[in-house]
Amino acid sequence: MKPVVILFAAVLLCAPLSDHAQAAVKGDGDRAAGVSSNTENLLRIGSRAPEITLESLLEDTMRLSQVKSNLLLLDFWTSHCNTCQVEYQSTLLPLYYKYYHQGFQVFAVSFDTDAARWLQAIEENKYTWIQVADFGGISGSAIARRYQIEAVPTNYLLDENGFILAKNLRGKQLESFVEQYLEAK
Repeated sequence: MKPVVILFAAVLLCAPLSDHAQAAVKGDGDRAAGVSSNTENLLRIGSRAPEITLESLLEDTMRLSQVKSNLLLLDFWTSHCNTCQVEYQSTLLPLYYKYYHQGFQVFAVSFDTDAARWLQAIEENKYTWIQVADFGGISGSAIARRYQIEAVPTNYLLDENGFILAKNLRGKQLESFVEQYLEAK
């Protein structure tokens, strides 16, 4: 009987902990108490990114799942976000032009409330990647709620199948990730 007890104990020790058990070990009282959302589980690294369907810059309906790429940066922004503009100019534009031909694509979701200002920012700054907009602003957006966005910029890197690889990488971290990921392809 002892070998069976030892085997059972070994199986329990090697088995992955449930989310609730992991939360209890980490001291996350809300999750341990069962307070969590389905959205939180959807946005974990390794999970599939939720679908987004919005009107594009070309006034047609664009779906996130339509985009074919080796690596996709899903970026949430607004034209009046200074941090977004600096990141786009200093990091994203050079990165996009350098790796576009290797299958790097950007799907930018704007939470602007002023369509003219959004269009002006895109044209003036020559943002040539995919642009869609949810003109309800962050507070009025079902997409912002689905992606748990409280502020911009926010981004997710997705693989060719739409699975989340990383969240909120900026500057050199973003450059390194894109370079290493695409060179490994």
